[in-house]
This record gives sequence, structure tokens and C-alpha cells, in this order.
Amino acid sequence: MAGWGAIALVATSATSATSAETLSVTYGSIQAQVPVEEVELFAQTGQLTGELAQYGGLFPAAQRERFRAILQRTVPLDATLVSQLVYSPTGEIILDRLGQIIQEPNGNGAAALGAGLVQAAASPEGLNLVSLLRQFPAPAVQLNGEVAVAMAEAVGQRLQERDRWVSAVEAQAAQAAQTQPLPPDATAQLTQPGKYTWQRLSFNWVDSSRPGESGSPLGRAVPTDLYLPQPGNAQAAANQPVPLVLLSHGVASNRQILAYLAEHLASHGIVVAVPEHVGSNGSKFQRYFEGVAEPPTPREALDRPQDLSFILDQLTALQLADARIPERLQVDRAVAIGQSFGGYTALALGGAELNLATLRQACQGGKPEDLLNLSLLLQCRLGELDNSIPALKDERVAAVLAVNPFTSRVFNPAGLGAMQVPLMVVAGGADFVVPAVEEQLAPFAGLTGANRYLALLRNGTHFSVLGEPAPEDKALPIAASVVGPHGDVAREYLEALSLAFVLRHGLGDRSYDAYLTPAYGQALSRPEMPLSVVQSLNQPE
Repeated sequence: MAGWGAIALVATSATSATSAETLSVTYGSIQAQVPVEEVELFAQTGQLTGELAQYGGLFPAAQRERFRAILQRTVPLDATLVSQLVYSPTGEIILDRLGQIIQEPNGNGAAALGAGLVQAAASPEGLNLVSLLRQFPAPAVQLNGEVAVAMAEAVGQRLQERDRWVSAVEAQAAQAAQTQPLPPDATAQLTQPGKYTWQRLSFNWVDSSRPGESGSPLGRAVPTDLYLPQPGNAQAAANQPVPLVLLSHGVASNRQILAYLAEHLASHGIVVAVPEHVGSNGSKFQRYFEGVAEPPTPREALDRPQDLSFILDQLTALQLADARIPERLQVDRAVAIGQSFGGYTALALGGAELNLATLRQACQGGKPEDLLNLSLLLQCRLGELDNSIPALKDERVAAVLAVNPFTSRVFNPAGLGAMQVPLMVVAGGADFVVPAVEEQLAPFAGLTGANRYLALLRNGTHFSVLGEPAPEDKALPIAASVVGPHGDVAREYLEALSLAFVLRHGLGDRSYDAYLTPAYGQALSRPEMPLSVVQSLNQPE
């Protein structure tokens, strides 16, 4: 029996099913078998007995202790959450890939693995590798050594490729910086708060032209926070154009996660509109994990850019109706900034073109090593969209700053190259969720034209630039080791680069060209989080 009905059948009968007694590893004609009880004993006491002693003795004591720690490590996910993940479209893909490595006697172990994960999470000891082995509903857990080795080799190759690209960016940035003058007060001017106080206005807007959550006829909710700088004098309020930023958060997040950036920009006289994308925010995921809502749909890839266009419409109307909105707010020269899924959102709004035909072709098949780029799980789901997708580009967007965006499948080179507006891409060299090489560095190297900027944080992860979420906002628990260190430095970089980019390409102030150069990146860089900025990129040899 195949498919996800099999998981349900196996899971409901798992309490009476025979759990795995043997861990079997095959590599070609070679096969090794270890009783699961010997693995359990090793995890509990560190003792190697029986068959495990024969194989475990081949490894140094330090490696054995690391493996023992991995066996004991419990993942803090309850059974309801694990069940929702297992039964989701994304979970289906993950289990299919893992099931090519962790198999049952009949082949792909996806169904048994899914059932085992749910039962292990419900067990008194919680979800760890030992409880998974104990709850695996088949007589044996079979590890396909050939597929596992191929996966390990892919990991090594990707790490080497990442190092080559990071070295290339840093070398090209260092060379370019030698010929460029530094602006005065280069390291301080843009990182400090500006002279403006600001207020935050909250709007509960609804776009009645689009269906809401669960098909609600009332429309799509677009709750939005507007950060308004308060001018120091009436002349500034009356005569100077006021730049506008649209700030888009990532998946399973909310509009507070980048509030620090909105506050920084507002303190420098920039109006910032920060929407909540209700179809993919943290609240949506939390309700889904609790079993009271459907999972996010591919339609969210269209709704997110349309949320930003709707906000521009609302601000245009408010300029005439609300005295708090500056008359000279640059609604027709907005800068779109986004992180992760928000980075995609900003790119689509700025003119990057989706090509569903090439997306579907690129997403055919699937190997375990695809899991080394977790963003493919989301990108490939967009292939489920209808072919008649609306135009997402908004001519009122004058520039785009995309942080950790995914691009490789949703935008082929021609689709990304269709963007005509100025573009800055911010990448993290230690990002394993949306890997920098595949999703940002290589695509950037294929771009041509002026006003293209790449900022690389060598040690940056997918989460380095994010603010700290409130405890109740954490839809998915993320370990500190995954978030990575020195987030304060990464956030300072984003504040400075965003400010320079907006003032240059949203306001048109050419004096900020000097702050978008390799030389400024070099001056801003700190040893704990090396930063490199380039305006073009050659592929490494």
C-alpha cells in the first residue's frame, strides 16, 4: 500500500504492531545487522555489546560519544505538531526523500517513518532517534548505505562549493575596495538612530477584491503597521519628499520580527509600511499545528505581492483623507524590502517573473539531497498554481532589497533578469534553509546592468537579521545554534545598508552611492561577522 493513507493506517495500528528489532545497513552486497536493543543500551550507558561492539569499535571514542549524544537528543515537538507536519504536503515530500535512505522491507520507508515519528513524539521519552527506532512499525529499519553515502558526498560537495563562492565574493570585494574612496564617518553615520521621533499607526485593512482565509467572502485581511516619522519643523513636512518602504516578513513569522528595521528607518525620516501576510504568518502556522486550520496554500505566493500593492492603493487614498499621512509621500517610488519568503515577495513585486513551466520541469523527481536546500520544498509547491497567474509587478516600486530570498526554481535566469529596478541582495554564507550559492550568489552572478548590489555575511544564517520574537509568537521552535551568533552585528549591517539603499534609490540622493560600495562594506565589516559588498560578481573558477 502506498501514499499517505498508508501512514494513517500504519499510525493507527502502531500500538499493536511489531516494533523494529533490527537496524540493518546495506551497501551493495554488504549487509550489517545490529539489534535495536544494543543501540538502546549504548545510548543509555555508553556500553558497546554484541554486534554493535564489532562495528562501534572501528570508531574513536570521541566519535562514539558524539553519536551517543545524537541518539539521546530529544526534539521538543509534541505529537500533534509532528502529526500535522507528517500529513502536510511538505511533510509528504520530506518523508519520501528520507524514505529512500530509511527503508522498510518493501522499499521506501516513508509511511513507516511517518507513523514512527508520530508515535515517538507521543512516547514518554519524547522524539529522539532511540524512540523512533523503538516505534518504527516494521521488523527492521533498513538503511540504504549507497543512498546515504551519496547524501554525505552531496553535503561535502555543497560545502566546498559554498567556500569557493564565498572566497570569490570576498576577493572581488577586497580588490574593488582598493580603488574607492570612503565616505566621511563611514562606520558610524548610517548605523546610528536618526533625528526623527516616530509613531506607529495600525490599520486593519481588508482587500474585498480577493478571497480571505478559508475562502471567506469578506476579503483578504491585510493588517498593517505604519511607522511615521514626525518632522522636526513645518518646512520639512511641507517641502521635502518622504521616502516609503514596504517591509515583508518571512514564512511562519509576523510583522514584529523586523520592527527594529522599521524603527531605524523611521528615525531617519522614512515611512515604513509593515503588513502581516495572514496566509503564511506565525499565527496561521500555529493554528495549523493545533489542527484548527488548513495548511498554507501555494496561492500565498500571489497574495503576498498583492498585499503590498493593496497597501500602496490604501496609502494613495489616505494622502487625501488623513492629515497624518505626508502629502509628499513617495507612493510611486516605494522600496520593497523582504526577508526569505518576503524576499521573494519583494522580487516579484519589483518585476521578477515566475515561469511555472520551467519550475515544474525543474521540480520533477526528487532525491534525498534536495533536502540540503529546504527552500525547494516551498518553491516546488508553487508549481500547483494555475497557469493563468496575474501580473505581480507594480510600477510604483522603484527598488528592491531582498534578504535571504529563494530564486532558483521560481525565477529562472530570464525571470530574475527581467527586473529593471535597482536591486540589493543580502545573503548569509551559513544559511542552510535558503542556501546562498544556489539561491542568491549564482543568480546574482547572472545579472547584468547597473545598480546591482550583493551583500554577503560570511557567517550569516537564515535567521541572523531577524529580531527576537515574543515567546507566544514562536510557531516553530528554533535552537540558538541554528539561529547562530552575532545577530546584533547582522542587524546593524542591515540597518545601515537598507538606509543607504532607500535614500539612494527611493529618494534619489546620489550622495549615498558611496555607502553602497565594496569600500563601505569593508569599513562596516567586523571580524565576528565578516561583510563583503560587490556590485557585480564573476563565477569562481
